[in-house]
Amino acid sequence: MDLVFVEERAIFDVFNNNHFGGIMSENKFEPVEAEGNKKKKGFFSQLPGIVLVVIIFGGMYLFGSHGENGSSGSKSVAKQTVAKSWKEEDNSFSALYYVQHYHIEPRLKAPSTAKFASLHDDGTTVVKDGVSYEIVSYVDSQNSFGAMLRKYYIAKVTQGGENLWRVDAFSWVE
Repeated sequence: MDLVFVEERAIFDVFNNNHFGGIMSENKFEPVEAEGNKKKKGFFSQLPGIVLVVIIFGGMYLFGSHGENGSSGSKSVAKQTVAKSWKEEDNSFSALYYVQHYHIEPRLKAPSTAKFASLHDDGTTVVKDGVSYEIVSYVDSQNSFGAMLRKYYIAKVTQGGENLWRVDAFSWVE
């Protein structure tokens, strides 16, 4: 960066990062622009910006904004993937949740104290048979005296649709 010295003074314009020389007289400053700070104008000075824009739009075109039929490449892949129906999926977690919160919880003395076993806890087993699930698990909750008790249960539930469940059999294990 070159500074222009005029009458042995150099002035630096901090806000614009430009170097100016000038004459200071009677509280007036008359800037004189340095020769090296003049901007070049022409096609070659704008070439890097043009190349950058072409690269960005080219990348957007190649990597996902257009595929066959004008749709996104990722969407066309998703259309080819066939989702499993609820009958084919393992809905063990949903079966366990349904039994715990819609069948057992309303029957407890203190439902707000209930701590249900998760699907991966020891003592919990869920076996799928077609659209039916056989569940063996437990719940910890307070009895009418305030004592925390663990009660085991066995339930058989059937899935009748995407989010439709029916309890076929239920019993507490003593």
